[in-house]
Amino acid sequence: MVFLTVARFAKSLQLLKARIPPMLEREPYKNLPAAYHKFYAEWKFNEPSPVNYRPEEGRYRYNPETGKADRVINLPIPTIWTPELDNMLLGGEAIIKGYMQKKENKRRVPRWWIPDIFKTVVYSEILDKYMSVIATRKLIELVHHHQGFDNYILKSPACDLRSNLAIKIKRQILLALAKQDFYPEDPAKKAAILEKYKDYTVPLDEAEWYGLTMREAMIKNHLSNNQEEPVPLKNQYRMELIEYLKEQRDNPDAHKSSDEGSWLKQLKTKVSFT
Repeated sequence: MVFLTVARFAKSLQLLKARIPPMLEREPYKNLPAAYHKFYAEWKFNEPSPVNYRPEEGRYRYNPETGKADRVINLPIPTIWTPELDNMLLGGEAIIKGYMQKKENKRRVPRWWIPDIFKTVVYSEILDKYMSVIATRKLIELVHHHQGFDNYILKSPACDLRSNLAIKIKRQILLALAKQDFYPEDPAKKAAILEKYKDYTVPLDEAEWYGLTMREAMIKNHLSNNQEEPVPLKNQYRMELIEYLKEQRDNPDAHKSSDEGSWLKQLKTKVSFT
């Protein structure tokens, strides 16, 4: 009986481990280039750095109450992401939902912890631009820790940047480094910037796919694979009708000989017989 229970438990574990194929391995997403696959894995599948908790090192820790060793389990605090947060620079922070109990004999009530946000200005040395953004104190600390806004953006993976605004800024910086179109009037400054950030420079084809949403990547891939799209027949017929009406307006007698054999003449013939 115990053996059957263990066997069923092992079978259930196998079913839990059976995973659904990732989105990029299914049609039509698998046709996207490898550069976007790399960015999407960095954005959605990589584990972000801990922000709201401090992970413990090691596998076990000593419990002084029981005198035994307890297993160390580092579980990230779940956060809530809203569309409004995509327009901010949060440094990895988000909204935390939890419960608060004011007194021991009182019921717990839900509570949301929202990051403290304020308006500030950040400067990108590569783009040579001051940007007014809504940020958190955590972001300012990270910028100071990395000794500059560009260093923070380039060193942080997409899973840590998280917001669309931060990822789009990183996309512009990578494109600027790949195209080398900044500081055109100051070659010395340009050479110093390229030397300073040479470790973060990527090829242009990879930078063009970085920071795109899935919808933007699908549209870009469709346009790149279909440079010359077929013109719908309704557009062709509309243009022919417009040209015919213009000729009729300018010279009413000229269309009598020119419309023989045309689709409009055939249509008139069919209508007349009916």
